[in-house]
Amino acid sequence: MKSIERQLRYLKIYSVVLTIALITVGLGAFQSAPRRQHFAEVDIERVNIVEPDGKLVMTISDLAHAPDAVLGGKTAKRQGGNSPGFIFYNQQGDEDGGLYFHGGKNKDGSSAGGGLLFDQYQQDQTIGIQYGEENGRRSAAFHVWDRPDTPLVELMPKIDEVVKLPAGPQRDAAIKSLRDSGQLGAQRVFLGKNPDRSAALLLADSKGQPRLRASVDAAGNPKLEFLDDAGKVLYSLPPVKP
Repeated sequence: MKSIERQLRYLKIYSVVLTIALITVGLGAFQSAPRRQHFAEVDIERVNIVEPDGKLVMTISDLAHAPDAVLGGKTAKRQGGNSPGFIFYNQQGDEDGGLYFHGGKNKDGSSAGGGLLFDQYQQDQTIGIQYGEENGRRSAAFHVWDRPDTPLVELMPKIDEVVKLPAGPQRDAAIKSLRDSGQLGAQRVFLGKNPDRSAALLLADSKGQPRLRASVDAAGNPKLEFLDDAGKVLYSLPPVKP
């Protein structure tokens, strides 16, 4: 009898130990599994997307929490101010593109705009889709820019000096010198709609001078023009009437 009771006691102890072990294994498996949470709705002012090592790769933010530009490891105020949207970063932590938008009424009427831009490595945007509007005059286009090989962070001191000059011949000449030397880059392709409601394809040379222009005006009249490096029309279809 005592032998049976002893066996039953051992069996109970074994059952308790086995139950505890199974619960421990189950909880461990649950905790080690990737956790995914579901939210029906959430209000948030900024989201930072990071790599496992904490390196920032993208931000999503409102206007108040929009980050300043980062280039060459340095932070600077963004020309034209910040906007709500997305900012993309490369593996070095430098900004390399983004999605922005804005719009509303102002003292002069209304304005709106937005764009999706991708930057050249260590430089400004090289390709993008942009929309802009001022009091009902709208433009929307695909753009391609040429950018110099020199990192933008090295060019910014020169550009800032020129921007600080008072408006006038000296400032205009300084800007022209930067542009002619290629330090400001140049728009090479425009494909879209202009504020005058014309649709156009514009191809420019390395200095940003239009050399080929195909357009259809607001009335539906098509035109094809070839231009020289000074902007003079060399050939036109239909031909320019004398």
